[in-house]
Amino acid sequence: MNRHRRLALLAPALAASVALAPAVWAPGATAVAAAPTGASCALVRTEPGMQDEDTRFALRLTGFPPGQEVVVDGPTDFRARVDAKGAFEEDSVVYGPYRVGFREPGADPRIIRCTAPPGQAAG
Repeated sequence: MNRHRRLALLAPALAASVALAPAVWAPGATAVAAAPTGASCALVRTEPGMQDEDTRFALRLTGFPPGQEVVVDGPTDFRARVDAKGAFEEDSVVYGPYRVGFREPGADPRIIRCTAPPGQAAG
């Protein structure tokens, strides 16, 4: 194949890449490329503890695909399956940082982090 024919074949691809480059590198483009699934977790205070008891917390998972199996790693470890609404709540968990791992069909495994909101320390 001669040089002119090769350039003629590559010209449309080069033109498209130059034309689309500003759109790809535009501010906010990474948010479109990495759209979140909406899965989230929150460690929330459920009951204030008595003076000689520990404060109780619950781990709430929301936004997961219905029936999704999750693995929770933290001070309290467990496996669970979210309900038909993509939610799950585990009561009486220990305060601390948690990670929730899951894998959607056809996708790589994901891990989301969950910690208590500021100012909600145990005790």
